[in-house]
Amino acid sequence: MAITRPVGDQLAYNSSANGVQILDTYLENAELGGRSIGDLLADLFDNTGVFRSSIFQFREDPNNIGHFQVRVGEFVLADTGWQTITFTNFAQYVADALQYKQDAETAATNAQAAETALQPVITNINQVTLVATNIGNVVNVGSQIGGTVNHVVTMASGNFLIDGQANQALVMKEGFTYDFDVSDATNTENLAFSITADGTHNSGVEYTANVVRTGTAGTAGAKVEITINDATPRTGFHYYGATTSGAGAAITVRDHNIDILGAIAADIQTAAQTVAPAVPDIQTIALTANLTAIQNVNTDLQAIKNVNTDLPAINNVNQVRNDISTLALSANLTAISGVNQAIGAVNTVNSNINSVNTVANTQNLAAISNVASQINKVTTVADDLLESVSEIEAVGNSISNVDSVAGALPAINNLNSSSNLTAITTVNSSIANVNQVATNLNGILNAGSDAEKYATHPVNTQFTDSQGNQAYSAKHFAAMASSAGSAFTTIQGDERTAGDTNDVVADSGSDTLQLFGLGGAKVRTDETGDAVYIDSRSVAMAIALG
Repeated sequence: MAITRPVGDQLAYNSSANGVQILDTYLENAELGGRSIGDLLADLFDNTGVFRSSIFQFREDPNNIGHFQVRVGEFVLADTGWQTITFTNFAQYVADALQYKQDAETAATNAQAAETALQPVITNINQVTLVATNIGNVVNVGSQIGGTVNHVVTMASGNFLIDGQANQALVMKEGFTYDFDVSDATNTENLAFSITADGTHNSGVEYTANVVRTGTAGTAGAKVEITINDATPRTGFHYYGATTSGAGAAITVRDHNIDILGAIAADIQTAAQTVAPAVPDIQTIALTANLTAIQNVNTDLQAIKNVNTDLPAINNVNQVRNDISTLALSANLTAISGVNQAIGAVNTVNSNINSVNTVANTQNLAAISNVASQINKVTTVADDLLESVSEIEAVGNSISNVDSVAGALPAINNLNSSSNLTAITTVNSSIANVNQVATNLNGILNAGSDAEKYATHPVNTQFTDSQGNQAYSAKHFAAMASSAGSAFTTIQGDERTAGDTNDVVADSGSDTLQLFGLGGAKVRTDETGDAVYIDSRSVAMAIALG
């Protein structure tokens, strides 16, 4: 910094810019015009030290347009103190400055308008950011609303080829422009549009709304553009050749995809609301194991349809499934097979079906096996009742239960196991037998119950069978026969005519018969003794067995 030090009677000032200066001389030189330094500074600054910009004034020289003048200080007269500033092309400088000022003002106005326009964006910046994040989806949606579809057109054998395919039917959507490039040299005529098939060749007129042609068909750059809007015909629209009949094809005009979806938005929402609660089920079904099971079920769909048709019988079987499990034992299946061979007998006792449940109990299975061992007798009695029955009819009238089965996915998976599928196939191959059993289930059960009662009911007491009949058991009649003693009943009588050698007993008495012992059924004769015998025990057994 500058240093001030005494030099004789004077103070010397060592200026960093001008070297050593005598302070008195330095200050006197600064008092320009005899004015003090403070007075001079007062011209530039007010009493608070703030720069006085008002002392600087500028104007264009009124006598020399395009020249710039300036004055510094305070003046009484308006035209005194002005100094002209001269430099090249100042007029252009001023003009540019004015243009810059105007541009700045315009920019400010535009900025304010932009701020107003952007205010909704700023307010909704989160949504704007979300849209920006998903801009790919926005672009995809936008592409469904409008755009340009390009086709290349050539001609061969008097037909238009659209993208290489002759007489191609087209689909056009509202909001899209379709650009047909007809620059190929094979295009010897104009591609035109009409609401009549084959256009002017079929008494129609050319459709020209929103159609723009560029160049001449068959020359470079030639094209035909058509923009589809809400006024474009939705039916009967075609393209055709202006001079050749049969060159074109039909055009289907549709709303764009967004409008189509918008029209069914309510249905889509309903479907979504319906599907959404079932998503866990859908995910379960989508598991590999479940899909495999579904594919297996699909493979055997015809068998399932058969089951679906005959479902009422399945319902009946379902209600006695525990009994069926018991019947499915190999020993019992043999007995069932015997019953199946005598299905006519099953039909005969159908009215007593409720008793089958009783027969299905474990303690009665032995009696069923006994009946099965005598099934040939049942067959002899019931042969005339047998009918041919379809496998499908066994399951036929219970279709609603298939829905229950379909909804039971765990059960389907269980059925899908190889052992169960084998069992199902076995049952399906013998569905006629199952149908017969299901149709006559009540009769089978009642017959079994009655058979047990007729065979084992205690002696000297009656029971009521499934038909409401009061009866004694075979056991009772066997006991009665045993207590009767004589195994035969003898019939004796006198002659009808005196001397008749063929009478039971040759005498001259009146024609009468007498029975001795129990009444009988099995008859035999003794010609030598002129006697007739009936086996009374056979009578008892016949009565017991009905």
